[in-house]
Amino acid sequence: MARRTFLQLTGAAAGAALLAGCGERAESAAESGTEPMVTVLMPGQSDETACVRISAALSEVTKQKLGFSVSIEQVAPTNYSAELWKRMVCQTMPDLFFLTENQPLDVYLNQNCILPLSALLEEHPVLKSSVLRAAVGE
Repeated sequence: MARRTFLQLTGAAAGAALLAGCGERAESAAESGTEPMVTVLMPGQSDETACVRISAALSEVTKQKLGFSVSIEQVAPTNYSAELWKRMVCQTMPDLFFLTENQPLDVYLNQNCILPLSALLEEHPVLKSSVLRAAVGE
């Protein structure tokens, strides 16, 4: 029961985070011929095996409910700010990322790493319909 609740909350968080995350992508999923993949970068100490396992479990929920898979990457908390900055400068930002309160939001806004909700919803029609249903209380 706890695992199911964790997956539901994580899926909800991933969906919500997608709405406020970074939208820079080299090519769209439709152009590449693959299913949509949302990359999440977050501070943490988990090894790669744990990230792959959690990504797969989360993807089971998001594929079915929202039409995309999830790939979670973790960076040691002591290196997280530097890694995020490096990715911004190299224009390899993840779709979703965690910002601490001491990280300047305006820098990421000015570098077009954070997209308006409407732009992200247009890219993901299944997510858009889910958000619209939730907004009207279905």
